[in-house]
Amino acid sequence: MNTQSTKPKTKIELNMSNLHAVSQLSAAHKGVMTCARMGLTVVNVSLGGQIPTLEVQPNYVTASLLKNGRAVVYMHVNNQADRLSSRAQIRLSGCRVVFAVERQIAVKH
Repeated sequence: MNTQSTKPKTKIELNMSNLHAVSQLSAAHKGVMTCARMGLTVVNVSLGGQIPTLEVQPNYVTASLLKNGRAVVYMHVNNQADRLSSRAQIRLSGCRVVFAVERQIAVKH
């Protein structure tokens, strides 16, 4: 026999900001699970924008996404070591998924 009394659960009303936060957490969860199923490792989650941004570690899956045109490069930076560092993105499960793309560039001296 259970001797503990059970209290009715109090319903918590969320304001718009809290609803947005809960929505982003739910979308981020779905995005992380989708990434895991694809073989991607999420290294950072950002909830500051309209949709969550997941940063993943580049690997053969990200290379394939670029090669097949599913992901697009959106930024290029040339660093001092004569390497072109690019960032690519794809939308998965309501999240923006970003990753680095390292490329060698030929420099004429």
